[in-house]
Amino acid sequence: MRRRRFLVDGQQRFVTLHLLFLQLRLSAREAGDTHTVDQLNRVITTDGKHFSVGITDHDPVLRAISEGRKYEAGAGDSLSRRNLWARGRQIESQLAEELDAEEIRPFTEWLLTCVVLVGIRASGPDHGYRMFETMNDRGARLTAVDLLKSHLLSNVGSAEDQLNIQWQEMLRELSTDRDDPQAASRFIKAYLLARCAREDHEEDRRQITTNLNVWVRHNAEYLGLTPACPDHFLDFVQNLLKTARLYRPVLAATRILKADGDRLETVLFNERNGLGVQSVAVLAAIVPDDRPTDAKDKGRLVASYIDRWYALRILQDLPVQSADADALVHAELVPLLRGCRTVADVASALGGLAQQNGNPVREAITLGLRGNNAHQIRYLLARATAYADEACKPYVRPWRGRGAVPAGTASGRPSEVAA
Repeated sequence: MRRRRFLVDGQQRFVTLHLLFLQLRLSAREAGDTHTVDQLNRVITTDGKHFSVGITDHDPVLRAISEGRKYEAGAGDSLSRRNLWARGRQIESQLAEELDAEEIRPFTEWLLTCVVLVGIRASGPDHGYRMFETMNDRGARLTAVDLLKSHLLSNVGSAEDQLNIQWQEMLRELSTDRDDPQAASRFIKAYLLARCAREDHEEDRRQITTNLNVWVRHNAEYLGLTPACPDHFLDFVQNLLKTARLYRPVLAATRILKADGDRLETVLFNERNGLGVQSVAVLAAIVPDDRPTDAKDKGRLVASYIDRWYALRILQDLPVQSADADALVHAELVPLLRGCRTVADVASALGGLAQQNGNPVREAITLGLRGNNAHQIRYLLARATAYADEACKPYVRPWRGRGAVPAGTASGRPSEVAA
């Protein structure tokens, strides 16, 4: 039995080559070229059943391509799977343009006999990860998220496979609702700022924002991520995964206003108003062991408080720039919310903070429409209109006359008309 080899670098090259083999085999089958099919079978699978590129997440897509059928993306599919299917279609199209049926066999023989891949064997896992980071520290650099994963994998010991699986699950949670390659980076940064950055430590915030991987390495002792405790590395990723699952509804709410009444509309409003830093405050309130309903309720409370802060700042004619929102979240909300465990704790903490602010609405004496605040004025008017409309619904029923009759009137004639 051949010993299994683990790929440190070059995954995209190998996967692309594998897609090319699959498409060539389909073409050879159509042409009835059993010799070429047999040649390709030896490099596509290890035993006639399992693909040579042993990436479990890719198997459903590779199986569909291998069988010449369309892959139907599911709701839980990762961005990686969708990209894999798209690249497979692209290779199929390019081969059809470049090669005639009689050219498939000579091209395949040239590919299998003349194209040489040079490999460098690592002496061990640590050496392999060092090679990975060194080789990618030039040209198109790895992202901080890639380097963080490499660091965690190189220190987790025997739980390497388990950590890798959970890391991929975390990425799936974050990419399902947003086809955005930066989603994982933003989430991990927000998580570290919310749960790990030291209070009143601006250097922590700066380093996490600019290079999260370096910050994690430099603060290994503080985070408990030391080689002496390999299980802590797995715990770290498990907490990331649990939190990503709980945060997913909030992430989805930043994209679209759902019609099913999940009551996370203020999440979308904050996002549209440039208050994306709300994610840090929400993650400060959520703990990995929360129930999904509790996590959603916490997110709703936090988003509503930030929306209230935004509206009151407008009424007071105060600035609502990103720096002002950052100060609110990092200086006030994060320290407060980290100490909250339950939904009731979050509600009590935010309610107390709101009471401390007094009633700034009375100070709204200079507010007016100007050239630079039209968006804000429209937002206030839209929210006020929506609030009034929603508040009137339980008390209004249709009436055949003009307007509408408050529900419960005995005469059937409107004593008060809601236009």
